[in-house]
Amino acid sequence: MVLTCVSLAGSAWPVAGHMPFSQVGLHSVVQQDDALSLTSLNIRLSTRPVHPPDGLTYNRLVLPNVHAAKSMIAPSPQAAILEDDARRRVVVLTHDSNNQVTAHVLQDIALGPKIPSVVQCVKARQCAIDRRPMVGGLGCVAVCLQQALDPQHQP
Repeated sequence: MVLTCVSLAGSAWPVAGHMPFSQVGLHSVVQQDDALSLTSLNIRLSTRPVHPPDGLTYNRLVLPNVHAAKSMIAPSPQAAILEDDARRRVVVLTHDSNNQVTAHVLQDIALGPKIPSVVQCVKARQCAIDRRPMVGGLGCVAVCLQQALDPQHQP
């Protein structure tokens, strides 16, 4: 078994005001023999913006008609990171000033075909108006994406 240490601590990002991955805890030890598991991805929420470097991003998709409400009583999450149990990041969700959600895909997965089920879930869960901390807004969209990516989830 070969272990590889992945660290982005030395990367400098030209975008001012955005938090580098190293400060979000994006250091990981990955077993190269293990396949990426999309079953029961973990969700991490960050109150600071997280924008992955272009070199790590396979794809960047603006999710159509998907908006995330901002919390009224606590700081709203600025990013949601979906990762497996080996801490391999799969997708980073961010939103702009209009609350439009963008998915930064960090693994070679087909997210495009999953978008209709994500949009349907977001509408059913009312993520655009749910202002509860953690479970509403961007956290709500992350749960919908987590369910859509899970091959064992039954809609």
